[in-house]
Amino acid sequence: MRFRIELPTARCSRSFLIKSIAISTAVVVSIGLLSEGRAAEQNSIPAPTTISMNEETTTLNFKPRTIELISEKALRVREAIKRGDDVMAHRIIADVLAKSRVENWRFYPFSELITDISDVNDPAFVKRLNNWVNQNKNDSIPVLVRAQYYYDMGWFKRGDKYSDEIQAEHMDSFGDYMGKALVDTNASIRMSARNPYSFCLKLRILHVSGASQELMDAFKEAIAKYPGYYQLYDIVLEELEPKWGGAPIEKNLYEEAVDIVQEVLNPSTSRNPISMAAFVDQYAGKVGEKSPRKMLYLSLYRDLLDSASTACAEDRKDNDGMSRCVATFMGGVITPELESQVQVALHLYNHSDRHQFNVVIEKILIAMLKIPGVEAYSSAILEQAAKITHSDTRLHENILGHNNYVIDKAVAESWYMKNVYGNAIDKYKEALKDIGSAPFPNEEEKDVAISSIYTQLALVYSSDGRYQDAIAYGNVAVALGGNEDYENPLCYSYYKIGNYNESVHACTKLMEGIGDLEARFWRGRAYLHLGKNDAALRDFTVVADSEHDYRTTAAINMSFIYAASGNMKKSLNVLNKYTYLYDTDTQSNDDLAVSYNNRCYAYMQLGELKKALDDCNASLEYGSLPDAYSKQQELMKRLSRSRRK
Repeated sequence: MRFRIELPTARCSRSFLIKSIAISTAVVVSIGLLSEGRAAEQNSIPAPTTISMNEETTTLNFKPRTIELISEKALRVREAIKRGDDVMAHRIIADVLAKSRVENWRFYPFSELITDISDVNDPAFVKRLNNWVNQNKNDSIPVLVRAQYYYDMGWFKRGDKYSDEIQAEHMDSFGDYMGKALVDTNASIRMSARNPYSFCLKLRILHVSGASQELMDAFKEAIAKYPGYYQLYDIVLEELEPKWGGAPIEKNLYEEAVDIVQEVLNPSTSRNPISMAAFVDQYAGKVGEKSPRKMLYLSLYRDLLDSASTACAEDRKDNDGMSRCVATFMGGVITPELESQVQVALHLYNHSDRHQFNVVIEKILIAMLKIPGVEAYSSAILEQAAKITHSDTRLHENILGHNNYVIDKAVAESWYMKNVYGNAIDKYKEALKDIGSAPFPNEEEKDVAISSIYTQLALVYSSDGRYQDAIAYGNVAVALGGNEDYENPLCYSYYKIGNYNESVHACTKLMEGIGDLEARFWRGRAYLHLGKNDAALRDFTVVADSEHDYRTTAAINMSFIYAASGNMKKSLNVLNKYTYLYDTDTQSNDDLAVSYNNRCYAYMQLGELKKALDDCNASLEYGSLPDAYSKQQELMKRLSRSRRK
């Protein structure tokens, strides 16, 4: 008899913008031979690999950092909170806050610090926060830290899928955490309105409820206090997208659009106080051409592309149909005035701090390039940005060091999205050369920017199956960046080369604070290979209980561990507990076939032959697993003999 384990065939590492997809290619594992098979697999593990920088990593004169990064300060705050050293935690946060300023497009560096403090893995963390808040009832800092924790924990529980795809209990938990976060944020603002980030967090919390008058009232309160804080405008602009209950432009401007576009774009009178275009015109239309707020027009263009992609989602499997749908949508919303204002936004490169411009433009360009089905429009914007920044989007520049490194990174990303890894690597390496001539206000921001390029190179190498290279570049990224970025593929790459101890270490580092579920899954797999089944079960349980795309695989792994140890009752309990394994609305046919096949085997081993046959029949309805067919035939024979008796 055989039991199937479903494993992802590739690591999808773009989880903060694009859903990770657990591929359902299944591996057949014989339970009877599991111990022998694992031993053989461990015997083939390469010796621990010592990674050293190759020649390319030394071209930037890499040297040990002499400063403490914001991410490292956030870690010190987290550890201080855990050990009850509230004085130290407060001192670090207050110091960073005192040195923070509202720049053209960000509140720096406080916003980077506060978002790195929470620990969603440690159940005791909130208890320490509660003690800190209760002992300092008139201090706005601890209550704001707790508000951020509630916000982070809410999203950790919810995941990034659409609400109708999430289990009701997780949506309820999400709502509870957001409610607590809002209470604490309001309390922080009442105590002190001198921290711009408090208003930003409040808008992010209200964002989850859709476009509303409450959100707009909070926005007006925020900009009255901090009219130059760009993020306040950007949050509300995103909220006005159709998928959140808003509309791009006024209805009479697109009456001739196709029905699907009209349906998506029609404003909801009960939830939409203002359209996206009207909002941007109101707050950026009349400001001077050198005002940072003009960037709202480029953000508007990004959000229109996202709206077009959402409106045309049903056509994504048909490239031509998707292109026609997007063209219809964009033709109804893009005006000559908007195109002109987008050019004004891009020309801020010539009228503002170059580093601050690079930071904001990179985020917008990369976000555009990741939107499915709108390549013609996002590529056109990239070309315009390249021209204005005196850069070249061709694969090989005529003069190295001449390009804006952000343009290099965006071009590399476009190749990466097309799975043309060699070209992506070339452009990321050009970015490493071009970044040498870029302006940076300090060593920290330069190190973080360079670290980001090394991280992206590591991701591309990992995606291309070049795991040793991925580890080399990933380790340089860590050395420069001070922490393992949540996209750093060290965890997965060590696993793929069979260095499971290093994989456990890298995955553990990756999970710190943010609770990265993908890293937890691969740590569970590494534990499984190391024979540490109890540790593997703990990790797989967390993933299986979540909304992550690897939850199906994690649940199957749990049932497999129990089955392999001969505890078929626990194996069956797992398969029955996670009812989503059999949900036709959320599972692929391949996943359904595997899940039913595994439960068929569990029932069969426990002697419940009729239930086993029903599950094998169901498995064969969704797939054609030879294993399921073999068990089906045997079950039919055994049941027939039983009836004759």
